[in-house]
Amino acid sequence: MHHTGSALNKGVCVIENKKGQVTLGYVYGWIVSIIAMAVATMFAEGAFSPTYITTACIASSGFLCSNPVLHNGNFTVEIGQATGTNWDNVVLCFVPQGSTPPTGSSCPKGSGYSSTNLGTLESGQTATVTFSNMTASTEGEYESGTIWAIYSTPSGVEDTQMATAMLQAQ
Repeated sequence: MHHTGSALNKGVCVIENKKGQVTLGYVYGWIVSIIAMAVATMFAEGAFSPTYITTACIASSGFLCSNPVLHNGNFTVEIGQATGTNWDNVVLCFVPQGSTPPTGSSCPKGSGYSSTNLGTLESGQTATVTFSNMTASTEGEYESGTIWAIYSTPSGVEDTQMATAMLQAQ
């Protein structure tokens, strides 16, 4: 911008380089258009919808939890441990979110709880286990909770949270 110096023209501004401003406005317009189209496409695809939550199993440190599947009320998952200690008399419990975890030497009982006897689980070993009678059994229903192991070692009976599972029935 250029201000003229005469007393008659005080306060009058003259824009000298509109070409650069027009080009910059054009570029900003395209950027905003591209972002708007990307966001609209994501909304159309349901990226901001809770239905994009999928089945996952997050293992605690020293444990493995992979390939979780919830189908017809049965939750199948690969479980493993690498604690450096072999476990005997292993019982695995699925504890629904917000429910009481195991205490002592047995899995809690009640709606949504499920357990399976595994026998021995050596350090570094994995096993595929199935929890039955899960609450979510219809396709699209969700269930979440924790997987606990109750086992004996030379030190005695222990219980440990192995993983957290977020499940969508298939």
